[in-house]
Amino acid sequence: LANINYISFVSYTDDCYWFCTPKGVYTFDETGHPLNNGKAYFPNKNITNVFKDNEGNFWFGTHTEGLLFVPDI
Repeated sequence: LANINYISFVSYTDDCYWFCTPKGVYTFDETGHPLNNGKAYFPNKNITNVFKDNEGNFWFGTHTEGLLFVPDI
């Protein structure tokens, strides 16, 4: 992860690795290839956690802005 010097949380969800950072969340497939063209989701947010619920929705926790709900990422 270029220009990232702190990872607050790592999750394995939906067959992907999610790296939560102060500059968004980065995701990689099981073989380590970056998804989303290597760009962070929510690059202007301090993401602290990611969770996928039983209906397939994603929830992203932030450090100061509460939860972000994403029905289809």
